[in-house]
Amino acid sequence: MSQHDLSPQSSAVEAIRHYLSVQPQAVDSAEGVHHWWIRWDGVPAPLEVTVAALEQLEREGELERIRFGVRELWRRRAIAADRGRTSPASEQPCEPT
Repeated sequence: MSQHDLSPQSSAVEAIRHYLSVQPQAVDSAEGVHHWWIRWDGVPAPLEVTVAALEQLEREGELERIRFGVRELWRRRAIAADRGRTSPASEQPCEPT
């Protein structure tokens, strides 16, 4: 199945997975993911599509959301071997959610 056959949300999920396979330490806001991690064919889908894709990947255990006050950042979920290392965004140890 080509990316053209997928729904916009499914395409976003696959694009996010691909981006993180190449840049596993990437951390960004939903807006950053929408504009920089996903190569949209033609006109970009609405930001809500990217947010839904991020939330789907969070539910599936692939991503985690980091909150700093009102700001949210997204990154690949830390695996057991990564626990105790510092977060690139905060330089503080990350607690599992």
